[in-house]
Amino acid sequence: MDIADRQVRRRDVPVIVEELKANRSGVAQSLAYHQSRLDTMRAHREPGWTPPIQLFSRGFVFPAQLDRTAWSSASETGTLSHIPYDDVLRMARVYAQQARYEDQTRTVGQIIYARLYDGGRGAVLENHRNLAGIIESFRYREGELIATYDSVLAAVAPRAPRR
Repeated sequence: MDIADRQVRRRDVPVIVEELKANRSGVAQSLAYHQSRLDTMRAHREPGWTPPIQLFSRGFVFPAQLDRTAWSSASETGTLSHIPYDDVLRMARVYAQQARYEDQTRTVGQIIYARLYDGGRGAVLENHRNLAGIIESFRYREGELIATYDSVLAAVAPRAPRR
């Protein structure tokens, strides 16, 4: 590894690692929200029960807002060519998984907003079994994403030199 490679690793890898840690934190918060909504909805199996709107204080779904600025900047400036290929591949997998999560967020948002437009929030609440399925799909994907973050951070972060 030459001096330029070491400088890039010292400067840029920690920035990407911090971005991944922040994204993981956001996903963990979303996972906790979704899990608590599911727990409440599953606890109420009695016929005719409809969840109160107050249950959804952050929305029917609360997807994490993920950042990719450090990764995009490193990609666009050629910085990634100075980082070991295995590390780049690991990080690329996380960002690809984040993109699928963001695609899911857009698709679900369109579905929920269409339902809200057609029938108001009552229509979404009355269809809470399908809503629970949507929330469960977020919970599942968020669990997978957290596991991927943990795996990548364990492999990349300890080797990231300090500034």
